[in-house]
Amino acid sequence: MKEDVMSSNLEMRLLLAGKPRELSGARLALEAAGLGTWEIRPRTGEHVLSLRSRRLLEIGDDEPISIQRILAALQPVDGERWKDAVAQVLDPESDGDCSIEFRTVGPARRWLFASGRAFFQGVCAVRIAGTLEDITERKRMEEERDFHLGELGHDLRVPLNALSMGIELVQRDSPAKAEILSTMQRTAKTMDRLIERLLRSARAGEGEVQLRRERGPLADVCRQAVAEISLAYPGHPVQLDCWDEVSGEWDRDRLLQVMRNLLSNAMEHGDPGTPVMVSVIDCNEEVLLTVANTGQPIPDPFRDHLFDPTRRGTWPSDHLGLYIVREIVRAHGGRIELTSDESATVFHVWLPKKGGQS
Repeated sequence: MKEDVMSSNLEMRLLLAGKPRELSGARLALEAAGLGTWEIRPRTGEHVLSLRSRRLLEIGDDEPISIQRILAALQPVDGERWKDAVAQVLDPESDGDCSIEFRTVGPARRWLFASGRAFFQGVCAVRIAGTLEDITERKRMEEERDFHLGELGHDLRVPLNALSMGIELVQRDSPAKAEILSTMQRTAKTMDRLIERLLRSARAGEGEVQLRRERGPLADVCRQAVAEISLAYPGHPVQLDCWDEVSGEWDRDRLLQVMRNLLSNAMEHGDPGTPVMVSVIDCNEEVLLTVANTGQPIPDPFRDHLFDPTRRGTWPSDHLGLYIVREIVRAHGGRIELTSDESATVFHVWLPKKGGQS
């Protein structure tokens, strides 16, 4: 491995130095390593791409290459960044080095990393040469890491609010001190499990929802979530209607995440003067969980994007929280649907009683 790295570095230096005899061999070696090469000749405006670079940019083998064709292969904002990077490296006062990450617009939707160096004669750049690397997998892993961190921060918000409000109420010597302390204790244990789960996922490199199923009643999960949300939003009532007999094979902590996110969404966007309604209905092989709130209905154009954490529209919605809900429900083999009109906004969650996909 060390020899391969040293060889690759040598080939890079030969490529960037532009030695005529050795340049072709360096390019072949870089192509074998999965790296493409590119070259810009500022005096003529000519752009040269190796076969590997064409494939990475999804440009045909026989297509003419120009700056316009290269920019057309990039996301518009990244195309502007590429032009700025080239302009900067052409400045004789620059160090001559450039590097940039960018995204393509083709079907593959790749993340690419370009690095290169300008060569000058006097104060004029006569050539820029560099390599092109596919970093899509690395960026995917970074996005998964960021998602796990965002998930942790998001899902700790409600239990932390519950703890804060509980402490405040206990400090007032509330008559319900014992019940509040019990809720706070359960919440703290849940937070500890969430943190441990995140750390375990990070160590294992897990990129999808992992479940630890155990048989138990859904009513217990609902009651804990309602108790926590009631502490976090003391002025907003919640009405719970569920049967103790409804049990299944679920991940309790994950379903607590589902309930917290749906309840906090209802609290944020519902009419504070009307209770949030939570119900659990036994449907033979499935359980139907609903969370309903009154208030302004969600317009049709925004409903399809509510579960997309990358969308930011004019409708005030917690996209990350709802995305987490959907992924956990799917991991249980269930499904989630939304209805919203003048009477109420309702999230319908169907969960199989026996373990589905995970």
